[in-house]
Amino acid sequence: MRIRILYLLLFLLVPVCLCAQRNCSFTHYSSENGLSQNTVMSILQDNKGNMWFATWDGINRFNGYGFRTYKARQGSFISLTNNRVDQMYEDRYGYLWLFTYDNRAHRFDPRTETFEQVPAAGEEGSTYTVSSIEVLPGGTVWILTENDGAIRVTTQPSGTYPLKKQIYSSKAGGIPATKVYKVFEDREGNEWVLTNNGLGRMAPGEPEIAVYFAEGQDAPHQSDQAFYASMESEKEIFFGSDKGRVWRYRKEDGQFRLLELPARSHVVSVHSVSEELLVIATAYDGFLRMNGRTVRPPITRMIHIPSFRKIRSVRPT
Repeated sequence: MRIRILYLLLFLLVPVCLCAQRNCSFTHYSSENGLSQNTVMSILQDNKGNMWFATWDGINRFNGYGFRTYKARQGSFISLTNNRVDQMYEDRYGYLWLFTYDNRAHRFDPRTETFEQVPAAGEEGSTYTVSSIEVLPGGTVWILTENDGAIRVTTQPSGTYPLKKQIYSSKAGGIPATKVYKVFEDREGNEWVLTNNGLGRMAPGEPEIAVYFAEGQDAPHQSDQAFYASMESEKEIFFGSDKGRVWRYRKEDGQFRLLELPARSHVVSVHSVSEELLVIATAYDGFLRMNGRTVRPPITRMIHIPSFRKIRSVRPT
């Protein structure tokens, strides 16, 4: 009898559990529906509402009804150097920026449905090995390379939207570094360049990058002041560095405070949970939770940086 009652109760509870779940429906799209290839590496929705899918065989625009594929074909004059697209971003002008499998950067114009390699074949920097692309809210695009610094690309908002390019590296000038790990634009429009030898800052309208914490240009490439991560709050900007160090840049007076963590590896991410609570991830020492109200004075100390250290100007390409 007890077993029958137990089965009856379970039978009555099952519909209740099923009703508590949200009803979901799925529509599966693949190459059978027009997608150029089934391996999708990146997805974005452009400013017109179209969905774009980067695949191992070109990029696809989906308008809700069908796909249109854009890629290089044999015998075509499209400047796309590889149909496998691993990253895809949209800039403020409506262009798509593509990072392809052969470590090249391309700009795609949805209006004219044309690709262009950036820098163009034969231009300085066109043979650099690209590692990633940073598209900033203000419209600037940074092309980061493996060992040749970075290329800053600005779009001229007129006519055919031509591009202006500048190379920043210890060889070309602008920054005393060979590797740029990240570029970050803050709320005031400053562009911060995180490198393997110091931290750069380009203010709006300024032609040169000012550099903090950089060793001389003749110093070894791997400085102990490399920067990997950034996070902005209302009053400060946090920059993750080597050996468990986080530099806190105070916007009000432009001063840095050093936060030394009980970790030996470099800081790869800084995340704000609240105004007082931070979660800081490291490369090999796990993560740390920091409550700003309980930080002891010896852990955080003021570092006075009297002025920016200017680096010789770069040459445009």
